[in-house]
Amino acid sequence: MRFTSSGRSRIALLLSILLPVQCAFPLVTKAAGLGLPDIEPALLLKYAAPDIPETDSREIMDQIPGKVTKEVRVRWAAVPVEVTPVADADAIYPVPDDATLKSISEKISRASRHMEKMENREAARLLSEAEKEARGCRFSEAIRPFLAEIFLRQGILKLRERDVSSAESMFSRSRALRPGFVPDPALFPPQVITAWGNISGRSLLEAELIIQSLPSGAVVSVEGVPKGRTPVRINPGKTGPVSIRVSHPGYRDAEMAGQWLPGDAETLEFNLSGDRVARLGELLSEGKGKQGLGVGPLIDEFASAAGVQLVAVVTLEKDGSGDGYIAKAYSRGRSVGAPVYLGEKRISDGERNSQMTGKWLAGKLLEDGWPAEKKDPESEPWYKSWWIWGIVTGVVVTVALVVGGSGGSGSSGGSSIAVNF
Repeated sequence: MRFTSSGRSRIALLLSILLPVQCAFPLVTKAAGLGLPDIEPALLLKYAAPDIPETDSREIMDQIPGKVTKEVRVRWAAVPVEVTPVADADAIYPVPDDATLKSISEKISRASRHMEKMENREAARLLSEAEKEARGCRFSEAIRPFLAEIFLRQGILKLRERDVSSAESMFSRSRALRPGFVPDPALFPPQVITAWGNISGRSLLEAELIIQSLPSGAVVSVEGVPKGRTPVRINPGKTGPVSIRVSHPGYRDAEMAGQWLPGDAETLEFNLSGDRVARLGELLSEGKGKQGLGVGPLIDEFASAAGVQLVAVVTLEKDGSGDGYIAKAYSRGRSVGAPVYLGEKRISDGERNSQMTGKWLAGKLLEDGWPAEKKDPESEPWYKSWWIWGIVTGVVVTVALVVGGSGGSGSSGGSSIAVNF
């Protein structure tokens, strides 16, 4: 733009300063954050009843936060998560040191001497103590030969009791820990050689675990690999420490560490406790807390952990009168205490209803006093920008002064200044 004034030079100079300042001011204020209120952190807790399909609950609930922030000026804080302790199998089962290995070896040697004297009861006691001590260590390559020897000698004792089935079971466990071993006929009696031959064609034994949980249907993972849903029969997959984790939506994960030898069989039961969001949703869904009564301390706990004052809760339940769903909204403002029941809305599946639900919740939160979203000045039409009208006003005033000054002094007292933009 080019402006030429034949009036006084100071008026034209004023105009040349006014224009760039008015153009730059909005950019400076936006960069500095002047005039724009801070975005307040808030917490949104979402709960879907267990009988709602996960695909439906996700389709509706996952979109609510983004829809609300288009109208309510908040930024959502992360929901505090109850951390499930991680089972450290390596810390529970230490690597056997020299003293431990020596102690186990001495017990096995003493048991062998008692077996030679046919003192079977004392031999069985020593072997049991040796096995217990060995099981307290990590099942490493250093400890496995000792366990294989213990099972072999326990099998021989079972043969002496004429319990062939139990003896072959012990021999199978020994063979699984030491696959390349074959009893020497010159050192072992014929009964041992025969029983060992009976199990030589069988598959190597593995540990077998039955995992149960309350509630059932939980996903079982071994070392992070899914193995099915409870109740389920699994194999740990290795002779050594492993971590077993059980997960169920709406409940805290449970985890334990253990190690099992070939032939071990055990039932593991996990009683899962509901996480805090699930407990909150269940309390509200039961109708006992339609006005939020009884859940105030739990809400305060969430707010304190997240470092916020504003908390909104949305629950999704099945509509008993049809195929749709009922969304209920609760709000806790800046005052500590029970959340306020904002109302409920009947919805059905689908993207359109998800958008409407988010907009409905935003309206309810605004009615409860939550801060409204401010529009960005750059998104407004140009004719609503104050600096545009400031420029227009400056131009009009300047032209008026120039025209007035030119008319009063004539051409002899004037000067000409050109300003390029």
